[in-house]
Amino acid sequence: QGVKESRDRVAVKDPASQHFVTKINELETIGDKIYANIWYEDYIIEIEPDTGHITSWLDFRNLYPKKERSRHADCLNGIAYDKVRDQVILTGKLWPNYYIMSRAKFLSHASTSPLRRRLPRRIVP
Repeated sequence: QGVKESRDRVAVKDPASQHFVTKINELETIGDKIYANIWYEDYIIEIEPDTGHITSWLDFRNLYPKKERSRHADCLNGIAYDKVRDQVILTGKLWPNYYIMSRAKFLSHASTSPLRRRLPRRIVP
């Protein structure tokens, strides 16, 4: 059974690295995919609901760069989708703003693997 038909937990796996991903937070369904941020990272993953496989990594490190954040602002952790306007809204813990973009702009941040390989501390084999 896929995620759509089940309330059971589904392991999320990156087929490129063959590792399971943990610290998944803030899920949003957009179209036929599930999007989730990785807790304390400025990445969002695109998940295939039927398999739990990650199909893309979306890099939002430059949306509100850490060097520009106040000492209280934390990581990206808010994802919402406005189906009527076909827009994605992103924000973070204690961020002063939220960011609205078209779904196309949101998806333009995707790649098939993370650009930064610091993630293994949050990924388990």
